[in-house]
Amino acid sequence: MKKIIATALIIGLGFSAAHAETTTKKDFSVAVGTSTAMGSSSEMEYKLGYGVTKYFDSGIMAGVNFEVGLMNGEKENNYDYSGNVKVGFSPIKNGAVYGIGSAIYQSIGTEISGYGFGYGAGVEYRITDSFAAAVEYKTYSMTLESGIDYDYDNTSAVLKYTF
Repeated sequence: MKKIIATALIIGLGFSAAHAETTTKKDFSVAVGTSTAMGSSSEMEYKLGYGVTKYFDSGIMAGVNFEVGLMNGEKENNYDYSGNVKVGFSPIKNGAVYGIGSAIYQSIGTEISGYGFGYGAGVEYRITDSFAAAVEYKTYSMTLESGIDYDYDNTSAVLKYTF
């Protein structure tokens, strides 16, 4: 059922986007948030990102972005690299609500690494033509190279410079 709904949504967005005027915005982003893995306590995470988003006159938005994150945890060298696909709509003039599909690779310390796929949601408000603020939540199903599975959650406050 989820696949049918997702397919119908993508096809519908494609048809409506094909007949709409678009505005393309590129952005650099800085994010601060909290991350929780394997039921441990929350750790601060800092991210830098780059993305491209198309805004259609019909109110639909679609974009991709790539992020590099640094976690402030007990171990050194806690990095993650993620790619995100975002699809949403603008219910108000400068605001947008969107769903996120994401893939991530984590490097924890010098010897442990994991990967996973996840989903989430976000809310964005365009402050000016050049700046936007967003809040995002993502949850991932992760697998370490050793085969151990765990959940990873991330909540972020994002500031974007668009051009």
